[in-house]
Amino acid sequence: MGNKASRSPGNSASSLTGGGPRPGAAERGNAVLAGGVGGSHHGLPEDATCLAFHKKSGVLAVGTSQGAIKVFFANGLEMLLHDAFQPVADMAAQDHAVPVSMMTFINEGQVLSEDAAPRCEDTSCSAYVDSHLVAVFENSAVQVWSLSEQRLVASLTASWTVEVLTCVAATHPDSSFPFVFLGAGNAAVFVLRALPDCIPMGYVISRQEAMEHIVGDDEDQAAEDYVRCLSPNPQDECQLLIGFDSGHIVLWDVRLRHRLRHFRAPLPDTLLSSVAWHPNGHHFAAGYR
Repeated sequence: MGNKASRSPGNSASSLTGGGPRPGAAERGNAVLAGGVGGSHHGLPEDATCLAFHKKSGVLAVGTSQGAIKVFFANGLEMLLHDAFQPVADMAAQDHAVPVSMMTFINEGQVLSEDAAPRCEDTSCSAYVDSHLVAVFENSAVQVWSLSEQRLVASLTASWTVEVLTCVAATHPDSSFPFVFLGAGNAAVFVLRALPDCIPMGYVISRQEAMEHIVGDDEDQAAEDYVRCLSPNPQDECQLLIGFDSGHIVLWDVRLRHRLRHFRAPLPDTLLSSVAWHPNGHHFAAGYR
């Protein structure tokens, strides 16, 4: 079985519009709910749990505790991709809403013209992008949405793993192997193929493998450790930074399946918060707490 939600969201869909409509949204129009599960929608969700930003087009996706995924386009268009109260295809029905815990964009392609986005019923919609949004839910279910087609294109039910998922990252948009990496509470990294179907690749990077032969790695610390953050190199599709909560950072070669380098926390008993690559792919920054 998949993981149960660690918190219980409210049962009212009104929280999706708690922030009120955005200025100009009514004039520019709103897309219908994807998957054929409802009508138009606009407003700022008041129960946001995570964000994902599409840097090429300025598209912002907002996940909520109700399981809804709200997308704001740069031209004012707003779209609701999923309604947790009306489960879409390939997602098991839930007796309560499952929160969206994290999201990331993959295949950040070109902005599509109006003619290239025939599914959009609003003639002002010129901001659809040839990209996909990966949403990970609190019960470990995964959905892949096409923004240009406004529909769910792949999904993975919660039963695929019993581990708690802690972070998500995707390979560079131009990568020859566009995979999604999922960090887990057991300090492992799972590799998924998001398209054309969302399936685990059978490729798992364990903490034991990533930290093999590292001097001073405490066994008690290792037992409580988990993957805190992941960051693929923007210039090298084979390199993945794996950040553990304990402060250890491993530079992993995805293709050759071995550790390239190991970095320690700057101070004892320092826990890792985040890692981020410089655009040139030669340097990265790490935040600690």
